[in-house]
Amino acid sequence: MFVLFFRETYPTEVVAIFGVSVFLISGVLPYQEALNVLSNPAPWTIAAMFIVMGALVRTGALNAFTVFAEQQAKRDKKRTLALLIGFVVIASGFVSNTPVVLVMIPVFVQLARSLDIKASKLLIPLSYAAILGGMLTLIGTSTNLLVDGVVRAEGLQGFGIFEVTPLAIVLVLWGMLYLRFIAPFLLPDRDSMATLLSDRSKMKYFTEAVIPPDSNLIGRAVTGVKLFKREGVRLIDVLRGDLSLRRDLSNVVLQVGDRVVLRTKITELLSLQRNKSLRRVDQLSAVETTTVEVLITPGCKMVGRSLGQMRLRRRFGVYPLAVHRRNQNIGRQLDDLVVRVGDTLLLEGAEVDIQRLANDMGLIDVAKPSAQAYR
Repeated sequence: MFVLFFRETYPTEVVAIFGVSVFLISGVLPYQEALNVLSNPAPWTIAAMFIVMGALVRTGALNAFTVFAEQQAKRDKKRTLALLIGFVVIASGFVSNTPVVLVMIPVFVQLARSLDIKASKLLIPLSYAAILGGMLTLIGTSTNLLVDGVVRAEGLQGFGIFEVTPLAIVLVLWGMLYLRFIAPFLLPDRDSMATLLSDRSKMKYFTEAVIPPDSNLIGRAVTGVKLFKREGVRLIDVLRGDLSLRRDLSNVVLQVGDRVVLRTKITELLSLQRNKSLRRVDQLSAVETTTVEVLITPGCKMVGRSLGQMRLRRRFGVYPLAVHRRNQNIGRQLDDLVVRVGDTLLLEGAEVDIQRLANDMGLIDVAKPSAQAYR
């Protein structure tokens, strides 16, 4: 098991479960001992904490919180940072501090970028604030839960949820004073890799979707469709055959086969792909596919050529979903778009086809989207 953990050939959870299974089957680990571990409430409580935090991410609640924090920080930086640190301390007392840190890292990284502060000046205090906050209650950190589980297993009285709080409050206050007045002189002054790279989660993409025969949008005025008024979605054009109706959108009534050009964030784009009222142009057949982001670099063979001219669908089986181009509004069909250095393309296709395209066109930066569709 140690060798498998060290080589990281398989996920750690797979190795752990496999190892325990082998020990159980071979009799090295008594069945009752394994049952006692699984009946311990500590790991289940920790797992539940991760589920709660995962829900905050997938529903978009965390994204809304980040936007709100940015707006407040621009008005009063010190006050906002103090409130955020206080929030982390309190949240860590009632939710396991590990998922709190994982969830708050992107918030603090984005704040560092917005306020032009080195990420290390915020991320290290974030970590220590979560550690201090985790000491406030029994459920704040996994070590408290594990110790309580051992105590109960030995037949002793377990700890109360707030039994450690009085001592922890003293430690938290001293820790906050240290982070405020001493830590700034000791913290390193460097950026994280996340701040050195572009923030793709805020990019706006252009994509086309067709109105299918069974769509409930048929016969409705395009300007009255709530789907196109969602935050992060902007209606650019409606294409009917080869005719652009962009100049008269207020009078356009959607028909079967109309192509709608939208400008969206990637999270909204992924959500729109699941909407039954629309169907992406050139919908893929029932083949297992993946969606990737491609950054066009100077050595890429796509530069200077239009997407239609390269015939990506026919040659590689890869479908362009959307394109992002900084500081430029694109309102024409994707097939007419001439690729430039710095463009970011969102492509979909089988992994083997995408790899073949990358090798043929000299694509270097190919990555799966970090964002996910909100639920």
